[in-house]
Amino acid sequence: MLRSLNAIVLSSVPVGSGGVVIRTFTDLEGKLSFLVRGLHSKNAIFKPSYLQPLVVLKVSADIRANRQLHYIRDATIEPAPQSLFTNPSTRALSFFVAEVLQRSLHDFQPLKPLFEFTVTWIGQLDQYKGAQGYRVLWYLSELIKILGIAPRILPHHAWLDLAEGISTAVEPSHPYKSPPQITELLHTLFNQPDEQFITQSSGFKSELLDVLLLYLRLHIPGFGEPKSLNVLKYIFL
Repeated sequence: MLRSLNAIVLSSVPVGSGGVVIRTFTDLEGKLSFLVRGLHSKNAIFKPSYLQPLVVLKVSADIRANRQLHYIRDATIEPAPQSLFTNPSTRALSFFVAEVLQRSLHDFQPLKPLFEFTVTWIGQLDQYKGAQGYRVLWYLSELIKILGIAPRILPHHAWLDLAEGISTAVEPSHPYKSPPQITELLHTLFNQPDEQFITQSSGFKSELLDVLLLYLRLHIPGFGEPKSLNVLKYIFL
């Protein structure tokens, strides 16, 4: 069936001679993979810039429920932040967020609120060049909330049981927990991700990132460890 979709590029893998498999997150069908052939031909519908993670495309595609790979008939790129193509730090950020999305979603799992939030977040990348490390933390907290797996953190509880997803006044006996100072910052992050959070969390970005990723690993089967994490930490944290 021929469908018109908006798609966020997550990753791309070259195949064969001039072909590429593009993994995307679409507004109407969730995560989909497309096969594009003739990438370097004169009449190619795709340009190299289309393959950058977090680029947003409008595509006309042949979608078949019994296929793992689908076919793009036409594609155009939406306006994108300039730093997505020119700034190495923003590119590293885009690879990380795209990988987290790819690990969090299942094929044919429409999540339009997450798609719309992500498109808005991408569109603001040029505006937050001095605070992109915090923007990553905010993105992960919003991802967790939209997926419906947000922890319940009460302000008077010192510890967060990451496995159970609930705060507690008593330190959990297992290793999947966040200490009082990080739990307090997580409460702020999940409830008021603004300048107040940036001020309070100074010096704790790396710890917060580790806790958020551990939480995703515990609550999303097969999530694993993002390969782009070390690069992200080196640049931003």
